[in-house]
Parts: sequence; structure tokens; C-alpha cells
Amino acid sequence: MLTQALVERPQASLGELAALAGVGRTTLHRLYPTREAVLRAVALDALAHLRAVDEEVGLAAAFAPGTPPAVSWQTLERWIERLVPLGPRLMFLVRASELDSDAELTRASAAQDATLLGALERAQAQGFLSPRPPAAWLMASLHALIYVCWEQVAAGTVAPRDAAGLVFRTWLGGVGEKANG
Repeated sequence: MLTQALVERPQASLGELAALAGVGRTTLHRLYPTREAVLRAVALDALAHLRAVDEEVGLAAAFAPGTPPAVSWQTLERWIERLVPLGPRLMFLVRASELDSDAELTRASAAQDATLLGALERAQAQGFLSPRPPAAWLMASLHALIYVCWEQVAAGTVAPRDAAGLVFRTWLGGVGEKANG
């Protein structure tokens, strides 16, 4: 609930966050004495959810030598499917610039990214993805598509069951007629 409250009102005070989250102000202050403590807790929770998805789908093994390409692509698509509902958490992590100087969160975020980055680098090395764009660009564009897809699901313009496939096909094949022809 705090994540959604912070997504809706990123600059909200502790009192406003308590009201938006449906908890008492005293309770929130007891658990999180400062606004920064709330932000940090929500960021750590978001990273834990992302890490759990990585582990659940076996992202670390995607495109590993000996893994059939079809299995790796299915793993990546399942990963996307599990991330779309985490849109509010992703949105919070993208927007929480107040936490950019937090060394622990920076390390945790980099470790989180390393799993996907490694899979994408292996896919490039094996010729499954173009070697031209840096893997970090591929990762950032995939994250952006997941974020936009979540927004579209939340707005009702994309059906939840179509979300992962839409992200996967757009990211992998592009949107131009030439890319899809």
C-alpha cells in the first residue's frame, strides 16, 4: 500500500502517506521514523520482489551454454509476464531519485540488474540478439517497455493476459513494418 501511495503522491509527507496507505499516522511513524526510512523500505521491498521473480523463473540460467534457445526465450517471456504486475514497484524505483545516493540500494539495484544483463550478454555472444546495441541499452529498453505496458494495463488499454507477449514481441521485433516483415 505504501508503494502505491508513493506512486500516486511521490512528494507526500509521512502523514499523507499514512492516510493514502490506510494506516494510522502514529503506526507509520513508529515503523518508519522519517520519510527517507519509508522510501528506503519500499525500495528494498521492490528489489526483493524483483529478485524473487528472477529466481522463480531461473533468469540467471537464461542463454547459458547448453540451454536450448527456446527455453531461454520462454524464460525471458515468463520473466516479463511476472514483472508487468510489479509496475508500481518498478515505477517507484525509477522515480525515487532521493535514494540515488544510498550506497546499499545502489549496490542492491546493480546486483539485481546484473542477472538480466548477464543473460542479455550471453544472448548477444551466442548471436540470438544483435551485438551492436550495448546490453545495458537492451536492458534499459526492456525495462521501459515493461513499465509502459504496466501503465497501459492499469489504464485498461492492454489486457493483462496480452501484456507479456506484447512487451516481448515489441522488444524483440520492433514496431516498424520492415522489422516485422
